[in-house]
Amino acid sequence: MPTAPRAPDEHRPDLPPLRKALLAGATGLVGRTMIAVLEQRGYPVGTLKPLASRAEGRTMTFGGKEWPVEVA
Repeated sequence: MPTAPRAPDEHRPDLPPLRKALLAGATGLVGRTMIAVLEQRGYPVGTLKPLASRAEGRTMTFGGKEWPVEVA
């Protein structure tokens, strides 16, 4: 069952620990699909680092936050 998104500093022993996630190709079809799947399943991400070859000024929304896309 998916868990609700939570703040990175919120400690709840009944939920899995928050994870760091790096996503290469984040702005492409597969990357966008992966973000959607992680969001749908409530994957516990505390820090997201989206990477793309063309990332100038781009951001991605995940877990109710905007994440800057970095150049891969």
